[in-house]
Amino acid sequence: MISDESESANATAVVRPACEECGGTCGQGAEGDVGQNYLYAIGTVAARFPSLDIEKEFVQAWGKSSGQTLAIAAADMYAVLSQGQNLYLARQMCWIFQSGDIDLFILMPRSQVELADLVTCLAPTPNLINFSLVVGSVGGAAPPSMCNGIQLPVAVCEQVFSFTGQAFINSIVAEIKNDTQLTQSIGQYITDQHLTQTVDEFITARAQDAFSTLTLLSDNTGQIDEHRAINYLTFKSLALYKKVIEREINGFRLNSVTAQPDSLARTRRIQDVILLFAKTDTQEVARYFTRVDVTGQFPFLLNELALFFDHP
Repeated sequence: MISDESESANATAVVRPACEECGGTCGQGAEGDVGQNYLYAIGTVAARFPSLDIEKEFVQAWGKSSGQTLAIAAADMYAVLSQGQNLYLARQMCWIFQSGDIDLFILMPRSQVELADLVTCLAPTPNLINFSLVVGSVGGAAPPSMCNGIQLPVAVCEQVFSFTGQAFINSIVAEIKNDTQLTQSIGQYITDQHLTQTVDEFITARAQDAFSTLTLLSDNTGQIDEHRAINYLTFKSLALYKKVIEREINGFRLNSVTAQPDSLARTRRIQDVILLFAKTDTQEVARYFTRVDVTGQFPFLLNELALFFDHP
């Protein structure tokens, strides 16, 4: 983490990548307003050099010989950019948001806080899958001079948060174990099914399965209302995972997750996120839903998961 005390005093200062053509306002509208094209996306963050001189400066700060053939990994980037004296380099880097192996956006930190968080996204997590959550607004494409010819939409970051899949699974497990009634039901299910797992082992295994399934839903750009609502629910609602596991011990498996505009919404943009559960041995289904308000930049829940019925 960046720790330069002299820089932390200016933590609210706006940070903009160097750009000769746009003067640092890439991605903004005609009046300098990023508008309502909000972003709530899950993926990974990479740092790239905007120009040869910045790459050479990085190598010098890294302490490597300029004559060496260098392969700079994310861990090397983090080792250098996380040092307070190298914050000037972090400001110059091109920050790229990716989903899978696809580059989606050039990230522009709003302040030193988001810049430090982008650097943290590069921190090595051996043998663990790392995720980055980015909340912000998307504007126009970057000019060629901004990021060494990369012309992607520019996203201004209001929040950047990194975490490992294992840490999230641990949160799911803790949430379930705090629910005494559900834990007892799991214990009874293990007995009835003659399973050899302990309650803790069962909860951990099912939490991993649920997380692996639901994270596939976040493989999107995080821009349209449907995707923002699903991404929010997937990474902010532990109740979602409790419901998946609670339904499983009652014979239902999660079949699909969809989102649609709420039929009662008038002045706000509200999405109904619908979970469809189906029994594997019959045609019986059960559907649950929750309303997610995506009007503003930060989505939020309007109700707990409840049974869903089609309106006539």
